[in-house]
Amino acid sequence: MLKLSNFVLLFFTTSLLFGQEIEHPQKKYSEDSEMEVVNLLNSANAEDQIALFIEDQFIANQVLYPTLNPDNIKSLEVEKEPFILDSAHFDGKIIITYKDEYQPEYVSIKDLILEHADIDLPIVVQIDKEVLDLDCALYKVDTNFMLKLTLEEIPTSKKGHHIVLAKFITKTPANIAEANNINIK
Repeated sequence: MLKLSNFVLLFFTTSLLFGQEIEHPQKKYSEDSEMEVVNLLNSANAEDQIALFIEDQFIANQVLYPTLNPDNIKSLEVEKEPFILDSAHFDGKIIITYKDEYQPEYVSIKDLILEHADIDLPIVVQIDKEVLDLDCALYKVDTNFMLKLTLEEIPTSKKGHHIVLAKFITKTPANIAEANNINIK
């Protein structure tokens, strides 16, 4: 009888010790939750800035390299001398020459967005799947290599504040294949 009472006491004690749940502090989200924006850019390490030029025209820094049409590039020239352009320091430049038959149409990102909507909100730019920190008025994209532009107004964590998310999709083979897929629900 003593063994049975010890077994019951041991079972009861272990169920209390191991049966407890620890409360994890988690945020609860619902469909009407607003997006919370956390800016980690200030803590990011500054990396080398490389300027992109199409012949003699400044386009952007290296973050917009994926927006260039690689099939029509004739040559690349790299200059490693640092220089300053519009008060921005660059560690070098890549000068790109396109094939003669390809005529890119470069437009500043801000002008392209304003062609499609009258926006006075802050703009966040996403190209393909990467969100970029850039100057929309200074940096340019080739409209011939853009497949799609989507503008979406998004509320921020501050009540009454909104931003515009400008999503650019380039004409890469993967993006074209994905755009041609038909999803039937």
